Amino acid sequence: MKKIMESCGSIKIGELVLQKFGDQGGSLFLLFALWLIMNMDSTGTFIRQDGKIEAEVKLIGILSLGALQPGESRKYGTTIAPGLYALVVEVNLRVEEPGKDNVHNNAFYAEETLLRSELEAMRDCDPLSARHWIIRDTRSVNRNGQLTGYKLVLGSNCLPLVGPEAKFLRRAAFLKHNLWVTPYARGEDFPGGEFPNQNPRVGEGLASWVKQNQSLEEADIVLWSVS
Repeated sequence: MKKIMESCGSIKIGELVLQKFGDQGGSLFLLFALWLIMNMDSTGTFIRQDGKIEAEVKLIGILSLGALQPGESRKYGTTIAPGLYALVVEVNLRVEEPGKDNVHNNAFYAEETLLRSELEAMRDCDPLSARHWIIRDTRSVNRNGQLTGYKLVLGSNCLPLVGPEAKFLRRAAFLKHNLWVTPYARGEDFPGGEFPNQNPRVGEGLASWVKQNQSLEEADIVLWSVS
């Protein structure tokens, strides 16, 4: 196999002569381009073989960083080390109102809402704001003094494509929301109740447990994700 590669700034053009494919000889022409757009490296590979053209596009990104004064924080990013923050790229995103803090109309930041009780924690996905949920330990911090925790991000999903009075929703009411949170309780094992197919009662399971509206703060909680 022979390989010839030439660099032209951020564009590399090369030629590969491949070994035989069966009884037919084959050749391949490779054009590799690299574009640096802010903090994202975009690459495109265009392949030509026996008159056919194929394209492969890759996107590689790194953190977009900013500097901080001692004790300073920015709502447009997350502190990742002393004096350093990374810009928010996707929590609930809010667009900054036009004005002196957003003269180019392109600023946005993460907005957090504390869910204190079971009824407040009945939540749905919102792809328009990149909504996700963070569970934090109020007794533990990382090296930057921020509360530690983990993040729940649901994949592609939708709510049931039926009317609110659909019969199966009476026994599977947990399908009405993407997220439910309850304090741990022995016996609360099945979101639709223990026997949803035979149970004549409406709203068994999660829908009835959360009516107590118990506090979720400083509690041993259970997350129920529906997708």
